Amino acid sequence: MHNKLHFSTDYIQRTRDWTVRNMVATYINVCEEFKQAYQSIDKPEDLPHKTLSTLADMLFDLKEHSKLIYKPFVKSSSMRKAIDHRFKPDTAEVDFLILIGLLYHKMVVTRELKYLYDHYDAVAQNFTDSKDDLLVNIHNILTLLKKSLPALLSFLRFNSGNITLLAFLISVSTKMKKCIGIRGPELIRSILGDENIEEKYLLAGEYFLESGWFDESEKVIKRVLRKDPGNEHAQNILEKLPSPVQSQ
Repeated sequence: MHNKLHFSTDYIQRTRDWTVRNMVATYINVCEEFKQAYQSIDKPEDLPHKTLSTLADMLFDLKEHSKLIYKPFVKSSSMRKAIDHRFKPDTAEVDFLILIGLLYHKMVVTRELKYLYDHYDAVAQNFTDSKDDLLVNIHNILTLLKKSLPALLSFLRFNSGNITLLAFLISVSTKMKKCIGIRGPELIRSILGDENIEEKYLLAGEYFLESGWFDESEKVIKRVLRKDPGNEHAQNILEKLPSPVQSQ
C-alpha cells in the first residue's frame, strides 16, 4: 500500500512540469488561432463553425489534462471521499483554471449558435434568430482573451521554476507577441524579474541541448554570452553543441 501511494505521488510530481507546459502551449494556440480567424473575416458572424469546433475541442482537452495534476477546486456533492494525490491548486492556478473553463464553455455556446445561424435561421425566422446571440458571444470571447493576461502571467510566475515551461516560452517569442502583445524576452523578464534571469536562460539552454534542439540551445546560450562574455557555464554548454551548430 505504501509503495502504491508513493508511486501515485511520484508519477504526478514527474508529470506536472510537462502537463503545465502543455496547458500553456494549448492556451496560447487557442488564443492565436481564434484571433487569426477573427482577423481574416469581414464580419464576426462569418467565423467558421469548423474553427470554433476545433478550438472547443482543444479547450476541452486542456481542461481534462489539468485534471491529471490538480484536485477539483469546485466542491461537488458527487465527489468521492478517497485519497487524492493530485496537487491542490494555488490561487494563481485556480484563476487560470477558471479562465480555461469559462473560455471552453463560451466557445461551445458560440459553436452551437454558429451552427444554428448557418443551418436554421434563414429558413426558420419564426422560431430562431441566433445572430445577435452569436455576435454577443464572439465579443465575450474576445473580451475574455483580452482580460486573461493577468491570470496567465500569475500562472506563469507561479510556475517560474518549471524549466520545461520556460524553454517553451523562449522558443515561441513571436507567437507570444501575436497572442498577448508581449515579446518573448519581455514576457520572461516579467515572469522572472531581473534576479537570476541569466541562470534560468542557462538552464533552458541545457534543456534544449539535452532534448536535441541544438539551434535553440545555441540562441539562448549566445544571448547569455552577449550579456556576460566570460560566463564559464555558458561556454561549457556551447562547447557541447555539435560542431556544425557552432560554425554557423
